[in-house]
This record gives sequence, structure tokens and C-alpha cells, in this order.
Amino acid sequence: MYNLAHPQGQTEDTPRIHTIPLLEYIPYELVETYPSPHYVKTHCPYEMIPKNPEQNLKYIYITRNPRDVLISLYHHMCGALEYEWTGTWDELFRYFLAGKVPFGCFFDHVLPWRQHRNDENVLFIKFEDLKKYLYGGVRDIAEFLGFELSEPQLKSIAQNCTFEAMKANP
Repeated sequence: MYNLAHPQGQTEDTPRIHTIPLLEYIPYELVETYPSPHYVKTHCPYEMIPKNPEQNLKYIYITRNPRDVLISLYHHMCGALEYEWTGTWDELFRYFLAGKVPFGCFFDHVLPWRQHRNDENVLFIKFEDLKKYLYGGVRDIAEFLGFELSEPQLKSIAQNCTFEAMKANP
């Protein structure tokens, strides 16, 4: 079962956002048992995302350039035992364009979220923009989630979200 305990050094009175494993791999009933606030990671398309206006749910959708998605997918499928992919790049490219890859058609996944990008409870972000303007992206996410952070806090979070910082922190 999933451990909801506070990480080492965290006290009971310290505010915390609980992380829930990928929604695709746990029963939805378990999600409802997590204390608020919490966030859920998922690869689900917009149509499959739980929506409840009474719960003030917010969604942050991060999309990537389709070329980068395909490169990542190719390396993932070549290295993941569950796929046993032995095909070529060109073959996967054709499957990708036809939407015959894990999680379905990239474009069918992104477009419904993009159509809701101006909804009050949706923050639609391009990964490339977040990478290029990390500080601004952190600020936008904090504002969207209702956190009031100081300039030093925003800078610290942005610094700790760089690839170099994450790579150095196992």
C-alpha cells in the first residue's frame, strides 16, 4: 500500500502537498483518502480526468514538442522490458503519427487540454517555455495554486528545479 507518512524532518503541523502515484495505477477510491491538499500525476486524456466543481480541482497540463515526445518514447520503449521494442525509429515514427503508441495519439491527447487552456482551473504549459523561463513558470504555477511566495522563495524553487540541481540530488 502507499505510505502517507510525512517525509523525514517534516512535522505534523507543517503544510504539505501530498503526492499521489500515477492515477492510472491506483483505484480512484484511494485518491479520495489522501489528505488535502494533494496532487495527482497522470497521463490520462482530458476526457478521463475526474472533474468535480464542488472540489475546486485545478489542473496543470504540461505538453512537449511532439518531436521531443517521440524521441523520449523511442528511448523509453527500447529500454523498458514491458514493451520489448525491437523496431526501428522509422517504424515508431509511423506508429506515432497514426496514434498507435502507448497512451494513444499525442495530438488527440493535447488538443482537448489546449481547448481548455483558458479555463479558470487549467494551467496549460509548454515544457520548452518552462525550461526557457523557469523562474516565470515557477511564479505562474505558484500563483495558479494560490501560493504567495517571496522573490527569494521563487528563486530557490527555480534553482532547485534545474536539471543540474535535480541530477545532483538523488
